[in-house]
Amino acid sequence: MVSSNLACQHDGECPYIQKLNIDTDAYDVLLGHYLHAYQTDWTDERYVAVDEFPGDAFVQEFTGHVPPAVTAYLQQEDRLPFHDYAELLERQSEFQDEVEAWKEDVWSDYDAAHVLRNSNSSAHALAPLMTRANLEKERLDNRWQFADLGRGKVAARNTDHQWSFLLPPNFEGAESVVVLDGTPVIELWELVMGADIERIPLLDDDQKQLYLESVLGLNLVQTTDNWNAYQGGEGVSPTVDIPVVEKIAEVEGRNPGVITSKKGLNQYENHGLNSLVTQTENYGGLKGINTLGTTRVGVILGNPHPGDDVIEKWGALANISVERQEGTEGKNTDYGPFGNRAMEAEIQNKVLQAAMRFGRTEEHGEKGATVYVHTSALPEWVEAKKRFATVDSWITHKNGMKQVIETIRNFDDWKALEWKVGKVAECVTISKNSTRKHLKTLAEQGYLDKRTAGRGGAFHFSNVRLEEAQKYGHVEFAE
Repeated sequence: MVSSNLACQHDGECPYIQKLNIDTDAYDVLLGHYLHAYQTDWTDERYVAVDEFPGDAFVQEFTGHVPPAVTAYLQQEDRLPFHDYAELLERQSEFQDEVEAWKEDVWSDYDAAHVLRNSNSSAHALAPLMTRANLEKERLDNRWQFADLGRGKVAARNTDHQWSFLLPPNFEGAESVVVLDGTPVIELWELVMGADIERIPLLDDDQKQLYLESVLGLNLVQTTDNWNAYQGGEGVSPTVDIPVVEKIAEVEGRNPGVITSKKGLNQYENHGLNSLVTQTENYGGLKGINTLGTTRVGVILGNPHPGDDVIEKWGALANISVERQEGTEGKNTDYGPFGNRAMEAEIQNKVLQAAMRFGRTEEHGEKGATVYVHTSALPEWVEAKKRFATVDSWITHKNGMKQVIETIRNFDDWKALEWKVGKVAECVTISKNSTRKHLKTLAEQGYLDKRTAGRGGAFHFSNVRLEEAQKYGHVEFAE
């Protein structure tokens, strides 16, 4: 049944529906989004290839929508003796025969179009699934709940009563299904596909490393041993990371492209990141893009840790209680066997996939990229060069280092003459003691020369290479 009140229904059938109703026999190859896999007339009697892990494409998330949607459905469904969502929860044990009969009659082939016949604004096409989830749910040890909905469909509810429904497409009519993933976590692939998967690896770990270096031309450089979980934005450190990006641009002789979290980008941009880079992308917008294909220097800032709740969700959808083990954090975080595999898919593999976005396209005979990874979250088999960065940030105004440097650079003939602390201190807003400290730091870092002379051994400073000092801080990479 198609409603004539749909927004796209004006003069005839909705244009999107028209494009879905194609004669697939006329095409040898069909290209589509993951969601087109639900069109069985596109997949039946065909060889189906799913490129890269579909992740949340087959998962629908609901917060407060489930109770009103279930109520709207129950008020229309005469075969269930419940008036609303609350009564379903309270009295389902009283009506087991009616519930089982409903499952048998309706569930074999439920009609999603029921929503078009329902005048309640909360009506939802998945209301029968939501109803069954509330009838089938079982509590896990971590207080999440799991419901097996049949045919590979499952649901999970967290402690805030937010539901996740995993609804794999029906590939029963396909000739064969091949899934393609350079960093596969089979447990999650089998979960989202609702079927067992035979793994056929093309490369072992040593060969994968060789593939990264020799085929893709990637030179991976790890710049920190810190975990740096930046997805939520809370751990982002612009005052430390921006000097690192600036130093990378100096070392490589060109501005890099940057990939980090969306919330991280907002913070970096407020501290001047855009003046140092050619392009920025966030982890959430990487799949399927090739805009960094000719970028030869890249920086990955932090990892996309989605939070404990997402790792626990994947466990609950697999009917497994997943919890972070007490006292574990960062790269040593332990969620148990299944949870650690979910963490690998959500974090380490996404970091590597992000790095692989750089330099994919050959141009003018050049291919590949040098990618600096500012997180320790790489897959174990990846052998990245370790050049950990030590950072003395000059970004904060109260620090005063930037004032000291600019003051010196404004002196007449500053590259040839000497000056004492007092001459600098009278031109800055920080104290004389702080000025002296900054001048001594610049001498220790090799930008200035320092000697004592005259009565009392007053410090005299002169230039060595202050013109090379970065705008945002002093950074050294360990060899």
